[in-house]
Amino acid sequence: MPDPNQVVRVYPMHWAIRAFAVAFLAFGFLGFTGVFEKHPGFEGPNSATMVEWAGIAVFALGFAIYVFTAFVILYGNAIEQRNLGGSKRLRFDMIRGRREQVFRNFDGSTIRYAMVIPKDAYLPPLKFQRFYGFDSQFYDWYNHLPDLDSMTQSGETTKELT
Repeated sequence: MPDPNQVVRVYPMHWAIRAFAVAFLAFGFLGFTGVFEKHPGFEGPNSATMVEWAGIAVFALGFAIYVFTAFVILYGNAIEQRNLGGSKRLRFDMIRGRREQVFRNFDGSTIRYAMVIPKDAYLPPLKFQRFYGFDSQFYDWYNHLPDLDSMTQSGETTKELT
């Protein structure tokens, strides 16, 4: 019998997100070192510019660290979401279903989250954007979870589903 705690698949952030994080970090570092400020007759960056570039570089470093340490992991009996803030794990037998959540930004664009909803209302859902390098095996698993959004629209759910 296979080990239920055996890692089946590990999904890091998509390669394009990782590449963007590296480019953004390089941009912030080069700006902080003054590469963009070197012009003939210019004596160097002022302190306000250095503080601005330092802020950009620190933010880019934090973003890169997050991007390279965030994973979704499928085990034989559970799904886990890991990042710098910790990890959340949900056993398959504790999953109620899946949901999609859409947020509208101030500019009219939207951010779509895939959610794995636990049966226990006191447990937090696993919520992630599709920035991970998910493959067809993940989507096969995810799409076989009960679709709580369609159940809510058709009136099949109970009051406890939120």
